[in-house]
Amino acid sequence: MKNLLLIILFASSTNIIKAQDTLTMRSGGNIIVKIIEVGSSEVKYKKIDNLNGPGFSIFKSELSMIQYENGSKDVFKDDMKIIQESRIQSRSKDLSQIVTKIKRVRLTIFAIGALLMLYLTYNH
Repeated sequence: MKNLLLIILFASSTNIIKAQDTLTMRSGGNIIVKIIEVGSSEVKYKKIDNLNGPGFSIFKSELSMIQYENGSKDVFKDDMKIIQESRIQSRSKDLSQIVTKIKRVRLTIFAIGALLMLYLTYNH
């Protein structure tokens, strides 16, 4: 009977040990966590020793890999920063094009206003 209890206890403890996710940092360290959410740029998690405690988040750019409790992995390459930087540059370029269009519209409105004032001044 004791042997059966020990086997059941051992089997259940191995499941508890496996029921965790691991964040592998680019710096080389590992953090044992429970993943809450994987977003486009950050990962939200809770520490495995305090699942009822506060949530934490880390940028994907600081991670090299996430290993989930089921054994699957998400591997992040160094080019993630390059992708993020290119998105920022693209948005900056789009924003400068919008600013240029706004300036053209403002100049056009000013020119129309000036012509209208000249027209009203000399035709009345």
